[in-house]
Amino acid sequence: MTLEQRAGLAGKVAVVLGGADGLGAGICQALAEAGVDIALCDINAEALDRTVGTLRSQGRRVFAQVVDVRDRAALDVFWASVDTAFTQVDIVVNVVGGVRHTAFLDTVPADWDGDITKNYAYVVQSCHHAARRMRDSGRGGSIVNITTIEGYRAAPGFSVYAGLKAGVANLTRSLAVELAPMGIRLNCVAPDQTPTSGLWACIDTTTYDPPPPGSDMDEAMRLAEAQARNAIPLGRMGRVDDIANCVLFLASDLASYVTGQTLHADGGAMASAGWFHFPRLGFRNRVPLQMVATPAFGATAD
Repeated sequence: MTLEQRAGLAGKVAVVLGGADGLGAGICQALAEAGVDIALCDINAEALDRTVGTLRSQGRRVFAQVVDVRDRAALDVFWASVDTAFTQVDIVVNVVGGVRHTAFLDTVPADWDGDITKNYAYVVQSCHHAARRMRDSGRGGSIVNITTIEGYRAAPGFSVYAGLKAGVANLTRSLAVELAPMGIRLNCVAPDQTPTSGLWACIDTTTYDPPPPGSDMDEAMRLAEAQARNAIPLGRMGRVDDIANCVLFLASDLASYVTGQTLHADGGAMASAGWFHFPRLGFRNRVPLQMVATPAFGATAD
């Protein structure tokens, strides 16, 4: 029996929330290559169109809808539309999330409400929709929630976000036990820093060193990799494929006896986890840029 046959993914249907760009797009692409048809939603209409085109070019059946998962009613409509597009749901991947670096005492209740909706509440709603369909089908299924290393370690400046991701992890463990008799498996994938457009958009440049004016993204990425070499045992930042491969495994029959677990796709960062406090710079989980920047980048040491 081939590896593809053992994985048993061909002919299945996956629902990916946040599937248009970054990690979500990579996960959709990996599933499609394994023979999975896909329903996806995202708030980014342009990226959604681009990803749908790529998936359809591979001969996959695809349903897509622009959805803001923070809108509970809109999320209900999306799931009802999935029922019209497909007769089964075998795999669900909850990718949507959002992070920003903010001192806890500088936040206000409106900030917490937005974080809760984007990082936890929609996951509960999505898992409920998915589990009901998997139960009613009698076939069970696999639900994979994308969390983060910050849900498993202290994260100063990300405290609310980290608490919510820890909540997703324990929700996943608890549902894995509760739903196991129905053949429904739930697991998490917890990346460390994996460069995507969404990650760069949320970086707080008052705390993390931004690329100097005039520098290009390629040079910025080289410096980010240099920082990662000082903090991640495998010596590099994560890649989208690293996360997508973990999702493929957990979604497949290769993981048929795996539930309630977290795969830490982080290059060993969790095993060596530590936030370092540098004088005048505060808490960092990367060596300060000044220590690794090249002269051509225009950085000077303190």
